[in-house]
Amino acid sequence: DDDEDQMVISEEDVQLSVLCKACTWAIGRVKKALGKNTTVEIINKKLSTICNNAPFLKSQCRKFINKHLDMLIRELTTNDGVKTICIKVKACNNLTITEMYFVFSSNHLYF
Repeated sequence: DDDEDQMVISEEDVQLSVLCKACTWAIGRVKKALGKNTTVEIINKKLSTICNNAPFLKSQCRKFINKHLDMLIRELTTNDGVKTICIKVKACNNLTITEMYFVFSSNHLYF
């Protein structure tokens, strides 16, 4: 469509959108794998291995997880949703949450 061709997205926006998408992918899978009576040790193990399953960008995934490990563990012990957790660790902001799916789905860029 003509509107998509005229859309201007800064490199910073794209980087944040990629980081946001990667965060929601990883945290979503970790949350899904956790049981009701999970422990910090189980969360740590899941976070440490989730990047092995990343379709690509494994090193960036590991770097992100390692950088935010303590906060991610704390957040995963709460009832916060995936998007809220990714916003709290500054992988996403409200703009990337609302816009990222349009940008990625319209340009056919998936993880």
